Amino acid sequence: MKTITVNTASSYDIFVGSHLLSRLSDFLSIKSPGQKAVIISDSNVWPIYGDRIESQLKQMCFDASHYIFTAGEAQKVAGD
Repeated sequence: MKTITVNTASSYDIFVGSHLLSRLSDFLSIKSPGQKAVIISDSNVWPIYGDRIESQLKQMCFDASHYIFTAGEAQKVAGD
């Protein structure tokens, strides 16, 4: 797993890797309850994993929400 820290007014981490869903509680349990979590997914992946992830986060007392973008190459074009 790779952790990318985004430094803005409020820093946050992005976790990237394989098989993270099965380890979700391992690396998020160190966070404080009530913190916000946003799941960013595309419209192909969300139906497979989205509800499961969001449910797990809420069980861990995260204020979880999600943003779903339309799947496809057209979404990857900068400036559109």
